[in-house]
Amino acid sequence: MSLTPRYENWLFRCTWLAVWLVVLEGFLLLHSYLAMPRVPSSEHNNPVVNAWRDAGSLLARDWSVFQKCDTAGVGSSSLTLKRFRLVGTFFVYEQGSQDTRKAVLDDLKDKTQRIVSESEDLGGVTVAKILRDSVTLRSSDGQEEELLLGFSGAENAATASQSGQIIGDGKSTSNKLGARQVGESSWIVSRKVLLDYYQELRDEPQRLVNVFDSLKPLYDTSDKHRITGYKLGIEGESDFFAAAGLKEGDVVRKVNDAPMTNRQQAERFIGDFVNDKANAFVLEVERDGVTQKLVYQTR
Repeated sequence: MSLTPRYENWLFRCTWLAVWLVVLEGFLLLHSYLAMPRVPSSEHNNPVVNAWRDAGSLLARDWSVFQKCDTAGVGSSSLTLKRFRLVGTFFVYEQGSQDTRKAVLDDLKDKTQRIVSESEDLGGVTVAKILRDSVTLRSSDGQEEELLLGFSGAENAATASQSGQIIGDGKSTSNKLGARQVGESSWIVSRKVLLDYYQELRDEPQRLVNVFDSLKPLYDTSDKHRITGYKLGIEGESDFFAAAGLKEGDVVRKVNDAPMTNRQQAERFIGDFVNDKANAFVLEVERDGVTQKLVYQTR
């Protein structure tokens, strides 16, 4: 059934009105776009600029985008935390108290190693937690950062090189420890190589006895029964002691912050290494009247 001329005319007018409304809307949108201030190319990746540019969707926008762009809180605390690098951790055994874990940190600013405990203040930064492979530091404003232990020898060598501490080419592992010297008094030691060497000594007990007998007890002058350290007088396995950076006449006063007062302590430290309970060892050594710390990282 055909439409009457009256309805045909009405339909024609409605169609043209719809077309003109679409054209008008497109014109208005184009005009609004051309009227908007242009954003410099350097600001295209700025979340705050992008947020304000999309003004039509501001009400629906997640306002956390603006909070995350607030740089006022990025202060010296995170930079302070980056000052330290985790070398390793170990247990400290004390009579009458629970065994506690300590950590060895590289102070990249002072180029020194520090043995630290939980709750210890490092000058604006507190040691919040010490685990086997990580240390959590807390800044004075409550920010926390976790220092992870890197087990890659290449990673550690690169870090040492960046801080100007590496010795030689840093690649030599042709010794009894599979050791690489990365500082004047610090080494990275291959755990596998050292374990294999330890097994060799156990298979030939006399060689192991020679290692222990090379460390001779020193007694307190006022108490002939009190041992104050062990003096190195090499009776065998000289390559082992050389690889560890020890010299004839050195006096080992402490191992991992514990005074060396008996041979059982040395055996305990060996047990910690074998059982993978420690990944760092610090020897406090007296050489020619000067006390220094030798630091070994096992990887």
